Amino acid sequence: MKNFLRKSPLFAIVSTLTLTGCGFSFSSADASASSSMGESTSVPARNRLLHVEGSDVLNADGEKIYLRGTNVGGLFVQESWMCFTESRDQLNTYNVIESLYGEGAAFEALDVYENSFFIEEDFQNCQDLGLNVLRLPISYMDVYDTDFSVPYLDSPTAAQLRGLTLTLREKHLGKIDKFIQDAERHGLYVILDLHGAWGSQNGNDHSIDARQHDWLWNKDEMGEAFRELTLRTWQDLARRYKDYANIAGYDLLNEPAGDNSAGLDNTTTTGKQQWDYFDTLYKAIRAIDQNHIIIMESCWDASNLPNPTAYGWENIIYQYHHYEWSGQDDDELQFASHSAKVKNLVDADYGVPIYMGEFRVFGSEENETLARVLSLYNSNNLHWTTWSYKVRGWSNWGLYCVPTWGEHHPERARIKSLTECDDFFDILNKWENQRIGQAKNEAMCDVIKAALNQEGAKA
Repeated sequence: MKNFLRKSPLFAIVSTLTLTGCGFSFSSADASASSSMGESTSVPARNRLLHVEGSDVLNADGEKIYLRGTNVGGLFVQESWMCFTESRDQLNTYNVIESLYGEGAAFEALDVYENSFFIEEDFQNCQDLGLNVLRLPISYMDVYDTDFSVPYLDSPTAAQLRGLTLTLREKHLGKIDKFIQDAERHGLYVILDLHGAWGSQNGNDHSIDARQHDWLWNKDEMGEAFRELTLRTWQDLARRYKDYANIAGYDLLNEPAGDNSAGLDNTTTTGKQQWDYFDTLYKAIRAIDQNHIIIMESCWDASNLPNPTAYGWENIIYQYHHYEWSGQDDDELQFASHSAKVKNLVDADYGVPIYMGEFRVFGSEENETLARVLSLYNSNNLHWTTWSYKVRGWSNWGLYCVPTWGEHHPERARIKSLTECDDFFDILNKWENQRIGQAKNEAMCDVIKAALNQEGAKA
């Protein structure tokens, strides 16, 4: 099966498929042209870069900008619960497809997935809603073409990791280039978010490796090798994107704490080990790019980030996430939880902008509660991005949703293991048709739009 598919004429036809109206369809020439290391002709001049002064984000004219928008979760980093993929995580998805269907098959399939997930229509939806920023989760797999069976090993050695040949994945980086440029065309900033670091920074599926390891923080040679690879990733990203003015900031690591499942020296919060590594990344980026805002995340409260003066950090934003999992039908508990979180962040008074990078409001009257929470965020000058733009199934996890019921609806591509995997062409077909029934979450979007139109909420 493996050799048949790679040699099949039909495979070649599918692999060059261009989806009508999609935002990311590339020929080899297109990818090469749009992913060159210099300035893109569609990128505005450097003096339009955002920067931080005190607790404010300002444009080049000194006007305050409040970054308020959504995450484009599921585009480059798939999570099974919210995407049309039945798999443990994206590292597993890649390696299973490669093992069954041959070298290059995984990236060919992921091209079809990405080409149908977020298209021109979706950029327009975000613009029409009045958003001004998209947080874009990516992983190291989006940056490089290498032997991804090595990080997939049960226990890779430092020598194996350091022996990897890393080649920039130019065609795919061209997609990210185009996403940023298309966002700019629609008046949207982009936050480049490293959601999946080498070795995993939290052991969860959204780090692209759900094996409950947080090897990035291991205090051994393997952990050091993973940190070296992640450092290189940010150096390569900074070189590529230092002249992109509508990149609002570099988000160093998503939810960068361990899950404590191994009973080792892991932690569920960020502390000095994470802060020191943030400092390493900060200095490496600043050696290449002195201009873009750098964003550092806490797990989970203000006390889990240092006073930035302790490290001499400048032009930075502190990011937090908040999900109140208890009392999901209790509106007052939900609002009280978000209120306590905001008070914790504001009272810390670190003198930098506060950004709620991910959040979800539950409740029996969840849209009414969401309206109250967004008003609270706005009145305290928080920047915010909802999680997320789109999800599988109907819920307030998504501004847009794709129903999973009815006579005609998309199906999940099953890529669980070598023995539990769909036929390659079934995978392609399911991913190509994942937009069937996509619809606007009208009630939630009305609340978001109203919040964006509040006095002082938008610049």
